[in-house]
Amino acid sequence: MVVSCSAVGCANRFTKGDGLKYHCFPRDPERKERWIARMRREGWRPTEDDRLCSAHFINGKSNDPLSVDYLPSIFEFVPSPKKRKLKADAERYEQRQSLKKQRQDNVRVKEAAKALLMIAEPPEKPHSSSSNSQPPDQDTTSTSSLSSNNKINIFIGPPSPTSNDLADPDEAPITPDLHMEIAALRRENLALKQELLKVTITKESLMQNPAKLKFFTGLSHITILEAVIEFLEPLLPDLGKLSKFQQIIVTLIKLRLNVGHQLIAYQFGVHASTISKHLHNVVSLMYTVLVPEVIRWPECEQLRNTLPMCFRATFPKCAVIIDCFEVQVEKASDQTANAQTYSQYKSRNTLKYLIGISPLGAVTFISKGWGGRTSDKYITENSGFLRHLVPGDVVMADRGFFIEESVAMQGAKLEIPAFTRGKSQLDKREVESTRKLASVRIHVERVIGTIRQKYQVLQGPLELTFTVPDAEENVMLYDKMVHVACALTNLSKPIVPSD
Repeated sequence: MVVSCSAVGCANRFTKGDGLKYHCFPRDPERKERWIARMRREGWRPTEDDRLCSAHFINGKSNDPLSVDYLPSIFEFVPSPKKRKLKADAERYEQRQSLKKQRQDNVRVKEAAKALLMIAEPPEKPHSSSSNSQPPDQDTTSTSSLSSNNKINIFIGPPSPTSNDLADPDEAPITPDLHMEIAALRRENLALKQELLKVTITKESLMQNPAKLKFFTGLSHITILEAVIEFLEPLLPDLGKLSKFQQIIVTLIKLRLNVGHQLIAYQFGVHASTISKHLHNVVSLMYTVLVPEVIRWPECEQLRNTLPMCFRATFPKCAVIIDCFEVQVEKASDQTANAQTYSQYKSRNTLKYLIGISPLGAVTFISKGWGGRTSDKYITENSGFLRHLVPGDVVMADRGFFIEESVAMQGAKLEIPAFTRGKSQLDKREVESTRKLASVRIHVERVIGTIRQKYQVLQGPLELTFTVPDAEENVMLYDKMVHVACALTNLSKPIVPSD
C-alpha cells in the first residue's frame, strides 16, 4: 500500500530516504479533533490508513502539549506571516527546553558534589592526649590521601564540580545571564497569558471584560451568567469534548450572534456536529427548567405592588400589554406550508409570536410560533393566553386585536386605541385616551426591540431545520430558542422604571 499525506494540496508520498515521517492520527479524541480542525477538510474523517507527513510540523511531531508541534500547523492555506510566527514560537520553546535541561544538569552536578563530600569527609575521632596518638602531620597526610583516593575511584557522570560548588553545595550555580533569561521568560509568560485571555472565551476573560460578556452572551453582568451556570450545570451531561461551561457559552453565542455552527466550532476546536448537538441539548434544558422559573404570570397582588407610576393614575388595573412580532423564515418547498407562513403584512414567509408583558416590562407570556398568515385574533384565542386572565384585569393591545368579546368572557377589559374609520376626526376625549394608552402601550414594542437586539436569532432569516417539531415534546427547536431568549431578557434590568 502506498503511504501518502492526507493534507489538502500535499503530494508527499513515502519514499525511502526522503527524510519524511508519516504520522498516524492521535488516539486521544480531543487531540484528534484538533488535528482534523487544523487540516480544514470539510466533512472529512480520517481512517486508520490515513497519515499526516512531518512536513506539516516545524521541528517534528511532539507529544508535549506546550510545544507548537503538538498540533500540525504548516499548510498551504496558512499565510507566511503566521508561519514565521509559528517558527519563532518553536524556537522559543526549544530555548526553554534547553534552559530546563541545563538546570537539570546543574542539579545533578550539585547532588554529585554532595555525594563526593560525604565520602571524602573523614570520620570524627575523639581527642586524646595519649603519647601513642599519631602526630598531626600524619593525620593530615592520611586524610588527604583518603580524600584523593575517593575522588579518583568514584564516577559521578557529569563533569566534576568546581571549587566554588564544593565550597557551598546548597547554592545552585545561577549566573547573571541565567537570571536575565528567567526574568525574560516570566515576562513572556505573563504577556502570553494576557493575549490568551483576549482571544479565548473563558469565565476569567468574561469577568475581566464586561463588554466582551455582553457581546457574546447578551447578559449585562457576570453574576447573571454565574447564576445561569449554577442553575444548569448539575443537569448537563459531561460529554468530554466541551465542558459544561463551554456548552452553555456555545448556546448563548448562537442565540446572541446567530452565527453558523462551523464558525463556533472553529472557535472551540470541535466539529460543527458537536456544536449542533450541544445547542439542542442546552436549549431544550433551558426551555424545560429555566423558562418556567423566569417567565411567569404574576399574581394580582404582585402586579399592584410593582405597578410603575406611569400606570397608577390612568390604568391601575393593567395586567398585561400584548402584541405580535414576526420572524422571517425560509420559503418551504411544500406549497401548503408556504401558504401558511406567507404574511401579507410583511410580504414574505414568517413565523408569528404573541408576546405579553407586565406593566414593569417583564415578559409574562410568549406563545408558540404560528404561520405568518394567521391573524392576531386567532393566535390570541388559541394560544392559551386568555386562561391567564381573571375578572377585573385590563388588557392593552393595538387596533388589530379584535378580541374584545373573548376578553370580556374572562371578566376582563380590553383597552385599544380609538378607531378613526368613518370619522372625520376623533373627539377630545378619544384623542386624550388614545394618547395616554399609546404612552404606555409603547413599552411592549420596546421589549420586543430589546429582545431582538440582544438575541439576533430572533431577527432571521430562519432555517427550515429549526422548524421541525421535536419528536417527544412536539415543539420546534426555534420555539424553544424564542422562549429562552425572552427568559434571558427577563434576567436583565426592567425596561420600565418603577418610580
